[in-house]
Amino acid sequence: MILHFGGSIPGIKTHLKDYHEIRSTILKMEHTLARDWLVGQKHEGIVNIFSENEKSISRSDGVILDATFDTHGVGIQLAIALMYKRPILLLIKKNAGNPITKPKLINAQDKKLLQTAEYENIAEVENIIAGFVAWIESNGQLARFNIELDRKLDNYLRLKSKLNHTSKAEEIRRLVEDDLNQHDKDSK
Repeated sequence: MILHFGGSIPGIKTHLKDYHEIRSTILKMEHTLARDWLVGQKHEGIVNIFSENEKSISRSDGVILDATFDTHGVGIQLAIALMYKRPILLLIKKNAGNPITKPKLINAQDKKLLQTAEYENIAEVENIIAGFVAWIESNGQLARFNIELDRKLDNYLRLKSKLNHTSKAEEIRRLVEDDLNQHDKDSK
């Protein structure tokens, strides 16, 4: 699974060792970091950091944010993750910093994407991340995209969905799933 891990400048200054442990835990669990900013990747300026975080979050399956400190950087990453409809884990170290409180301005649909977990020591983080990954996998999140169809295809889908009492999206999904199943059979 591809995960985005993000944090804050105060978090880096005071909990750099924890950040490296969280990074190591993600990699040890055989997940991929969408952007390995703690090791080897340097950036110049705020705009570039925003752009790098947006690219990282857009290609990730889930987002893990150290929310021990309530900062604009963490808030921006949270907003980007919500914009891309990515599942989010807010990790908060107990009794350290000024944590993000439960976000109140998030609509009910987006709250379904959000988990918050507190930890006292880094040993607890592996179980928290494992639970988060299992939650992502069990929710089988749908990806959205727009499609342009010529009138003939649109009319066909409208008729097919009417006959099957489904939506056009469900008909397209079924066709793709059938094709994928056939591909799986052919590759065996």
